[in-house]
Amino acid sequence: MAKKFYVCGNSSHSYVTDDPSTICPSCHFRLNKELSYVAGSGAKRLTTEGGGFVKPLVAYMITDDLECGVDVAKGII
Repeated sequence: MAKKFYVCGNSSHSYVTDDPSTICPSCHFRLNKELSYVAGSGAKRLTTEGGGFVKPLVAYMITDDLECGVDVAKGII
């Protein structure tokens, strides 16, 4: 299911949320106007080429200092 995003009904405010019950910090109304997402050509290219940041069937490791890398130890038998 696609994630939904919402903005304040006041067009002069540029806040966005994923929770339609969130209150606008400027006018104190709810950010409940749903946005429509339009994917650009780059998103389609990454999907069809299997690109992106996370590759399927690969184990990743997050270190204590929050660095991310491929977990090469999983592939060693």
